[in-house]
Amino acid sequence: MNYITTIDFLKLLFLRIDDVISIEVAKKKLIIDDYDIERLNYCITRKQAARIVHNYIKIILKEHDEKDINIATVLKDLYDCNVCVNHVAQVYIKGIMDYIIINGDYIFDMNRYISNDEANSIVERVYDIEKRIIRVDNVVYIETDNSYNKPVLIKSSYVRSNVFDDTILLIDLRNEAEYINDNICNSVNMRLIDIINSKYDILFKDKTIVIICNNGYQSLIAANYISDITNNKVMYCGLND
Repeated sequence: MNYITTIDFLKLLFLRIDDVISIEVAKKKLIIDDYDIERLNYCITRKQAARIVHNYIKIILKEHDEKDINIATVLKDLYDCNVCVNHVAQVYIKGIMDYIIINGDYIFDMNRYISNDEANSIVERVYDIEKRIIRVDNVVYIETDNSYNKPVLIKSSYVRSNVFDDTILLIDLRNEAEYINDNICNSVNMRLIDIINSKYDILFKDKTIVIICNNGYQSLIAANYISDITNNKVMYCGLND
């Protein structure tokens, strides 16, 4: 198998942006550290790639962390590397890097080297959210091909500046405390897992659906699900965009 080196992985990751990031700039911005510099010509491990990718999407792409990392506790080796926990959890929950199954256990396989093909898949998911693996409470939700009815990403300013009538179902996926503290007029507080489990399917009939959450990730999951089971117009956004 052809494994990818740290330097080649960085080149692949940085290639998609207009302002190509040098190794010096990457270190200055805390995307990489001295360990990565020392191992530029060595094969990159999955835990090393997880740290670099997480730093990159957070610092360069301005992608917010998922607050609840409980979904990642399905990984039996999540806590094998104490300094890696949040990096691994974030790229796993966001669907950028996947697990493997060994003897029935889900593991991240921290020290395994990354192949060229796997590196390309990881970078694709960094930049294209629709290619990410969608996870809900330790279950992988497989997105079906429904390109004719794709959900539409909208700005949070649109949601906050409009009052929606009864032809529109405005769903707020934030937790109960956040919803009570900052609820939007005519919105309904729902849990993502309840939507995926079809608890509210009857409410979607003949409605335009607008779904909101904090960072846009959970609302995309819900929007994809509703688009798959209905012909409704579905919009989504993160209130922190």
